[in-house]
Amino acid sequence: MTRVRDAVRSAASTSWIRWALTLVILGVALWFAAQNRGTITDGVRTFLRADFRWVIIALLANVISLYSMAEVMRLLLRSADVRGATRRSTNALVLAANAWSVSVPGGVAFSTALQVRRMLSWKATPVVISWFILLSGALSTLGLVALAVASLFFIGRAPAWGTLIAAGTAVLAVTALLWWFSRNTTLIESAAAPVLRLINRIRRKPLDTGATKLRHGIRQLTEVRLSPGRMTIVFSWSFLNWVFDVVCLYTAVRAVGVEDVSATVVLLAFVSGKAAGFIQATPGGVGPIEAVLTGTLVASGMVGTDAVATVLIYRLVSFILPAVVGWIIYLVGFHDDRRTMRDGEPGTGPERDAPAETPPGAATEPTTEAITEPSAQETKEQEQQ
Repeated sequence: MTRVRDAVRSAASTSWIRWALTLVILGVALWFAAQNRGTITDGVRTFLRADFRWVIIALLANVISLYSMAEVMRLLLRSADVRGATRRSTNALVLAANAWSVSVPGGVAFSTALQVRRMLSWKATPVVISWFILLSGALSTLGLVALAVASLFFIGRAPAWGTLIAAGTAVLAVTALLWWFSRNTTLIESAAAPVLRLINRIRRKPLDTGATKLRHGIRQLTEVRLSPGRMTIVFSWSFLNWVFDVVCLYTAVRAVGVEDVSATVVLLAFVSGKAAGFIQATPGGVGPIEAVLTGTLVASGMVGTDAVATVLIYRLVSFILPAVVGWIIYLVGFHDDRRTMRDGEPGTGPERDAPAETPPGAATEPTTEAITEPSAQETKEQEQQ
């Protein structure tokens, strides 16, 4: 747990840099808003006149998206016999960690520390937590890449069923390949070793620097054996997380009265917005995401006021409301974790509710650096089990 504490303190020590960058970007965003205040004002009026029924559908889509993320966590951890990973606890952890991730500069580090601590309180070993982070991150990235390819391939034309089937087959093939790699890491080690030596040569360090750590990290993928069926189910939930996020954006478009925008245009705007959010220059991607979403929708032919209203609805439903709910859950149900985050000292939280991965929009996948190696005692216990 020492590395958890160090990660939190490191994030806190560099927070002034993130705050400065955040203020600069927000300043630019405010200047841009001032230059286009007429369009934005009209967009706000359109937002206030939005069809409430479509807004409710957007909200439900986002709820399913977040639930899908929690199911990925639950299924993977239960595969490792972590019985504390219940539906209630994983959904709570997803929301609380998301609140940290999208609300403060450097929030991803705090979010990761929160997830690690809560999983440890569920009796998950550090190795299992590392395995979960690596595999869930890979599956999430694969799903978003599949959407990105689809948005580029189908733009400007209606997708044919044959093409959709071919694309789906390709995604399943890549998922199967990822499953195979998770059980056979020798090839990954062989491919990664030359890359590590090249990096060490560029950095003018001994060629074997970090080799042991690299092998350990790769072999963590084999710590828990997933059946092909379980892997398919987990990937399906991971993919649904993105799909229902896209549905949320599409229903936001319909809420402002736009009916002639194609689903592929919305998909392209969504992927572009997520790419902007990965930069994480501001908490929750505030500023860059709104600019990219609005620009992409306008470029597709949508009226500027409608695009602004669409983005306002989408961000309200997918960003602001989940963050508010997440903070409420964190303040009410994460007493031990709050004390640890404040004091920077390790401890054990109660085996109850829990939150998760950068949500999407959220983000990027957390690093496994926050997880310590198991002690000799833990290793012995695992072998006995």
